[in-house]
Amino acid sequence: MRTVILAALLLAACGGDPIDLTIPKLPEGPSHRHLRMPDSPPLRRWQYRLEVFSRVPKQIRLEARLEEPAPAGVIARIADRTNLVPREGTAWPTLVVIVPREEGAFKGSIAITSPDVPDWTVRYTFEGEVVPGALEGRHLTARSEGDLGLMRPDEEKMFSVLFKSLGAEPVTIREWIAEDPQRVRLQRLEAPVTVAAGGEVELRGAVVAPRAGGPFEARVRVLSDAENVEKGLLLRFAGHVVPDYAANPPRAVETVAYPVQETEFKVVIRAREEVPPFTVAQASGHERYFDVVSLGTAEPAREQTVKFKLKRDAPTDAARDAEWQVRLRIEPAGVDVAWPVKIRLNPPIHAHPGVIDFRTVPQGTEKEREILLAAFANRAFKVTGARSERRQVRVTVPDHAPGTAWRVLVALPRGLAAGLVDDRVVIETDDPDVPNLVIPVKAEIR
Repeated sequence: MRTVILAALLLAACGGDPIDLTIPKLPEGPSHRHLRMPDSPPLRRWQYRLEVFSRVPKQIRLEARLEEPAPAGVIARIADRTNLVPREGTAWPTLVVIVPREEGAFKGSIAITSPDVPDWTVRYTFEGEVVPGALEGRHLTARSEGDLGLMRPDEEKMFSVLFKSLGAEPVTIREWIAEDPQRVRLQRLEAPVTVAAGGEVELRGAVVAPRAGGPFEARVRVLSDAENVEKGLLLRFAGHVVPDYAANPPRAVETVAYPVQETEFKVVIRAREEVPPFTVAQASGHERYFDVVSLGTAEPAREQTVKFKLKRDAPTDAARDAEWQVRLRIEPAGVDVAWPVKIRLNPPIHAHPGVIDFRTVPQGTEKEREILLAAFANRAFKVTGARSERRQVRVTVPDHAPGTAWRVLVALPRGLAAGLVDDRVVIETDDPDVPNLVIPVKAEIR
């Protein structure tokens, strides 16, 4: 609804179309918005200079997209200047359309839109045909099997990439660079390699899978003088490591917990079929938050269930998640399985909000905020006092009615000097697990 209202207001303010957009080389009017691209060599880049004038009273951004059904292999985008600023006169961005590599006829529709003006769209239809022939200049493409599939930890898999020059001029490949040399090994490039017009050259190498389980990607950047990849041609090789030992679930599934409940967590470690039975010898990294209940059976097995219990005195923070990683030592293999944990550990009593930020306040203005105290499972407690650590703010505890939440009021006094307020409110309770709560208070007095 807000989007519709905003668009209506923009149209009303502009007194017509919020944006004028034409292609000067085409006749004017909606009936002439058709782009013809006959006899295009593969991957030809057609460029149309746009004449654009914006009446929208703010900076806006232009975008181009292919409408469904989009022809395979066609690319459309706005180049040069995509941001338009009002009252700066006419802008001249460029609509770029790149035709497919495969020969044959193609057609479709391009919508030019602005995410800042939701109800405004200009459409151009297009049609053309890709015919045999070389592109002008230097153009380089690469064909490879980028999917490495399933791999073992530290497994090495060979790959081959075939580069082809599609232009009328030869392409010089200066260098190919692995972003992670320890992960990707490439054949040595003795000197710059020249790929003749219409010619091909092959790159061979190997990718070494990481030890950690899950998906991974290795990348190689190829530097050349090709016009279509001025910043380098980026090759991606994706794989998925199937570890010898996997945790299920792969990470803790609880999102919120209360240490006073001493919640139990469990994770099942399973071995791959080809791996012999194992035991979990020890756990580490959990000491601050978990007690170990069980590491599984003492006898080797293909599956072990490890159990933890949340410590009653685990550190709590109602404002942010606690993150740690449990490492489980697998024997006789002598490897570790990592089990990540991310949980919001709430104290049995916590304040809302956990931080008070008055932001910018004019000097001489008094502002007040309320802190509500929530208790887990209707836990009974009393607020025995509340104070300001640095005496920059005023703190009061209103009379408490039975059956209602405890409240604490925090106010900025009128007489504060200009500058930053950085204080902390300390709320004291009679609860043995939460003797006090500390709430940061911030403000800027101007």
